[in-house]
Amino acid sequence: MNSDQPNNAIHTPIDLLETEDVEFIHRILGSDLVSIQELTNLLHDDDMRQDILDSRCIYNAISDEFDSLQISLYFYLYIVIRQILLSAGLEEPRYTEETVAAYIKMCRLQQESEEEEPDYHYPDVNLQILREETPSGEKVRIAGKLDRFLIVLQSKQEADSPSEIPFNR
Repeated sequence: MNSDQPNNAIHTPIDLLETEDVEFIHRILGSDLVSIQELTNLLHDDDMRQDILDSRCIYNAISDEFDSLQISLYFYLYIVIRQILLSAGLEEPRYTEETVAAYIKMCRLQQESEEEEPDYHYPDVNLQILREETPSGEKVRIAGKLDRFLIVLQSKQEADSPSEIPFNR
């Protein structure tokens, strides 16, 4: 799927949602409330889209229907990672977007390194989040592990901290 393999271009969540993702949202949040076209229009509004994607109902449905999900890897990772980061108090969407992009890259690396098809469709999401208040502002560190791959994302610090990396891909 296209959305499972974002490149280094800037993408917004709406650019990466597949038809099955929008249909899933529509079914979960109330198909009798709005049409699929009206939902698509709502998803194009940044504030509305964020409110919809932040919905705990969507996360719960993904958890409840895990064995029979028919959604994109991007959407699955976005919703799961978003809820983890929200519960840690990280509401800024860029944290979610960067973490999802890094997880997708790890998934690709894992698939490339395996001789056989992986025995899962959606990976477990294991994140460790550290938030620390420093004189120059809050420092955020997000670490994720997938099989033998590890990602570490850190927020950008002052220039006198050369060991810090920008919170980017």
